[in-house]
Amino acid sequence: MFSLDLQTVLPEVILAVYAMVALMAGVYTTKDKSAGILIWATAAMFGLVAFLIATREGTDPAFLNSFIDDASPASPR
Repeated sequence: MFSLDLQTVLPEVILAVYAMVALMAGVYTTKDKSAGILIWATAAMFGLVAFLIATREGTDPAFLNSFIDDASPASPR
């Protein structure tokens, strides 16, 4: 059951982990030289997450129905 829950919140987890990695990369490298790379990597990450969200279908409950993913375009309103 936990793997299905993790799959439901995967886009949020990806963005959170990437944000922490990008923050550490920005702090511990030369800030001006890594800015361009971080901007393009962030754009690619948002594109990946948008693709993951757009390809979902239906309503997915997770964590014993405490989180319900129903924002996908395929769900009826």
